Amino acid sequence: MAAKIGLWLDERQAVIVSVTNMSAEITKVKSAIKDEIHAVNNVSSNSEARQDPAAARRNKIKMEEVLGPYYDAIIDNIWSAGEIVIFGAGDAKYELKNRLGKNNLARRIVVFEDADKMADDQIMDKVRQYSS
Repeated sequence: MAAKIGLWLDERQAVIVSVTNMSAEITKVKSAIKDEIHAVNNVSSNSEARQDPAAARRNKIKMEEVLGPYYDAIIDNIWSAGEIVIFGAGDAKYELKNRLGKNNLARRIVVFEDADKMADDQIMDKVRQYSS
């Protein structure tokens, strides 16, 4: 039987819960955004950069370069899932959903919803709720 996998994510971290029968395992994937966000924020807060569409595009490309490997690492961890539960804050869950679609995994998503920051135990309980 394929595992049911749920995850909470934002642009900094994903907490992945894999549920099989009565056991559950947590895996965490961290992005490199902490290292890059300061540099991008400095450029984007500059009034010239806000008025310069090219600077905005460069910032977006830089963020995609930073977050791309993060989303790929998440997909590597959930590839075997029979069903996927996704919840989280911000736009990260939408980007992950788009990438899952490109990998023909979006059809496995059974729950997709907004959720504020949660403790690991809360994430595990929420995933188990949808896995029963």
